[in-house]
Amino acid sequence: MKFGAAPLLALLLLGDCGVIGSQLASRRRIFSGENLAINGLAPVRDSILGPKETFSDIKDEKVEAGVVRIFICRHGETEYNRLKLVQGRKIDAPLNADGINQAGRLGDALRGQNVQVIASSRLLRAKQTADILRKCQPSSPAVERRVLPMFDEVDFGSWEGRSGPVVGLGLGVVFTLWGSGTSWAAPPGGESLRVVLQRFTDGLHDIATLAQERATSIEEGQSVVIVAHSALIKAFLCSVGAEADAVEEPLPTADELVGAVSRARVVSAPSTLRRFKGLRQKNCCINVLDYTPSTGEIRIRVLNDTKHLSQLRRTLDAAPAPARSGAGILRLLGWRNGLR
Repeated sequence: MKFGAAPLLALLLLGDCGVIGSQLASRRRIFSGENLAINGLAPVRDSILGPKETFSDIKDEKVEAGVVRIFICRHGETEYNRLKLVQGRKIDAPLNADGINQAGRLGDALRGQNVQVIASSRLLRAKQTADILRKCQPSSPAVERRVLPMFDEVDFGSWEGRSGPVVGLGLGVVFTLWGSGTSWAAPPGGESLRVVLQRFTDGLHDIATLAQERATSIEEGQSVVIVAHSALIKAFLCSVGAEADAVEEPLPTADELVGAVSRARVVSAPSTLRRFKGLRQKNCCINVLDYTPSTGEIRIRVLNDTKHLSQLRRTLDAAPAPARSGAGILRLLGWRNGLR
């Protein structure tokens, strides 16, 4: 499919996408591991961009003293997920039958992990998933249950609950800008990458601190579970996996951006986007990070592990999703399994 530059330029600057407009700046800074260290995190690069471990590889491993093992899991499926509609911070959908079953399998997988805290966003789909996980943990010692707004999904503004070519194109542009480190980009009426990452890292620090306060032994580390959302998790993992040095580059012009979208490639794409464009976050997946609060060191161990769901049968009829010509643009840009 080809797009003329003029129609796309009008769509980007004047239409519903609303990505560029007044948010343009003369320079941009690529968001990176070094930027993230401002929030107290120091990514370890040897395991960032391609962890080979699975959850089964490390589930019986003792957590070292001074380390907080963080299980970051996406919530179970909702009808919005099944119908491939944009589901952000304003959409408070419950789990469907498959989502409940997925959460049960996730809870079984996390048994025996010595979890001190289970945290979730305020959104029902995450709270329901976390409550199911809590029931799978031992009653003694009691697991602390926390609900925090810092773990809410990204606010996608006026695109929430929608599908179609305009939304598909707009998401593709925003995700491309995010992937290239343009932290000011945001959907119309929604949140920027900068805001999303700040609140998530604040929440991560709070939960890690709480786990250490509840520690029953100084000889081993603690474990926490965070149940959150696809866009939020991917933004965080991509920022942790970014290059170590922040680099300033000229902001691409509107013409360059339109040309890139029409050719289905990324403007001035750093290697981080190419490496993470295939990153997926399936419902009830497991990501594992080892975090050392005293040094800020954070190491990604496992990404998007779903082996615990491999034998799960779907209970819902496979209804066709609404037609979305914009979905092809997302696939071409490398952003699959929409960030919801």
